[in-house]
Amino acid sequence: MSRLNKYRNRLGRKGDFWIFILAMGLALIGLMMILSSSVVISYERFNNNYYYVTQQIYWLFLAVILFIVVSNLNYKFWQKNAFMIFMISIVLLLLVYVKGLGVHLSGAQRWLQLGPISIQPSEIVKLTFIIYISAWLDSKSKLIHNFSEGILPLALTLLFVIFLIIKQPDMGTVLVISVIAGIIFYISEASIKYIISALFIGFMIFFLLIKISPYRMERLITYLNPESDTLGSGYQINQSLLAIGSGGLWGLGFGNSKQKYLYLPQPHSDAIFAIMVEELGFVRVVGVLLLFLILILRLVKICLTVDDPFARFMITGFTAWVAFQTLVNVAAIVGLVPLTGIPLPFISAGGSSLVMLFVGLAIVNNISKYNSRA
Repeated sequence: MSRLNKYRNRLGRKGDFWIFILAMGLALIGLMMILSSSVVISYERFNNNYYYVTQQIYWLFLAVILFIVVSNLNYKFWQKNAFMIFMISIVLLLLVYVKGLGVHLSGAQRWLQLGPISIQPSEIVKLTFIIYISAWLDSKSKLIHNFSEGILPLALTLLFVIFLIIKQPDMGTVLVISVIAGIIFYISEASIKYIISALFIGFMIFFLLIKISPYRMERLITYLNPESDTLGSGYQINQSLLAIGSGGLWGLGFGNSKQKYLYLPQPHSDAIFAIMVEELGFVRVVGVLLLFLILILRLVKICLTVDDPFARFMITGFTAWVAFQTLVNVAAIVGLVPLTGIPLPFISAGGSSLVMLFVGLAIVNNISKYNSRA
């Protein structure tokens, strides 16, 4: 126990040590699945079977270091500097469109090349937006029922962020940020009429974006009838379902996936859940999902023990981020919702996402250290 306590103290003496353990467990499962699922696509693209898993190991190492640092940084730092931090992330988002810096890949302009490092600013914005909206709602708590001074500036900020991300295009991130904003807005005790109005406007914008984009409309039609074009628009969902079906209860065994042999697009990132079910089987994957559930419930418990409004909004936003992305990724892979390109938190390959999740988790850990009634 003394050795365990020593590591617990390094992470934040009174923080919630178990949220780190759960996140690391998921990240290590992610490394294992990236190792298996990316071996073919890594060789095809880089002539190196282990390119993607090696990159993910580097990112996880950085994520753990940042977790330790941020866990020992008073969470009030983020509240005091919320606007500046948010603006820096917006600048990064704008730099994606600068020739020579932005990377165009698979029909999307989502990545920023900074020397040897490639980052995805939209993943950074997910966290900085949570920080900014939490600080804003805390500072404007007396104006939350005032539309022009309390609601409109926040709505315009959200629309600006959405506009920048839609241009990439990245509808998955737009959906995640919108849901996060809506949930934080709801618990801030804003007027129900404003919430209903925002939902209505959001649905109208979402419908319009689908209507004007043949690609998005095609995805919706594919979702409604995935067998209508099994070699075209319905290819990915059908290959995902084939992988899940072939996994059965106990799976084909680690490393024995057939779909990773360039049948299933993005087997190491967006579609990694399908490979997990194929190799590990339904029973083991339920165990992985239980880890997500325990982590989310742990986050909810921390949220219920804090008094500071900023801290409560911050934890709510982060919990919504993890829970919603997990739910939508799994639901999309099994065909319950249209494919969105939303990664599976902590598990899908992607350094920007992994690092930001651990930084967000570290802020929550610090809140539990300084602001918990538990």
